[in-house]
Amino acid sequence: KFSEVVESVRASLERRAGIVACAEAKQGARGWTITAYVQPKALKPCRDQLLALAQQALRDATNSSNSIYLLGYGATPFTLMPLGFGAALADMPDKSAACWASFSKGFCDKPGACCRQHPTCQVGVNVMLKPARPRGR
Repeated sequence: KFSEVVESVRASLERRAGIVACAEAKQGARGWTITAYVQPKALKPCRDQLLALAQQALRDATNSSNSIYLLGYGATPFTLMPLGFGAALADMPDKSAACWASFSKGFCDKPGACCRQHPTCQVGVNVMLKPARPRGR
């Protein structure tokens, strides 16, 4: 389930032909890393545009998913990092029993007193922009 969301973000970055040479997604012990290799001359001028594109792709992919949510989607779901940003995804198996504050705000309004289901299966997603290496050298 998480892999479909990640692949959607990777593909949206790779579709930026002429700016993004390629994009890859790798799953590791701490979650997923999506790396877009950007043409060196375009990295600085297009950085904000590419990060916004990836964030919107992440929002769109989770909005169209039946059970995968972007944690903190109603607040501040993205954490800026030197090469890009990070976010967390969570699986919501039963919408009728979910603690919606946990999913929308990223935290429960009633810790210790809440009887709703909180995110148990979650995974980190980091998106990074790196300069592409010139070919043929």
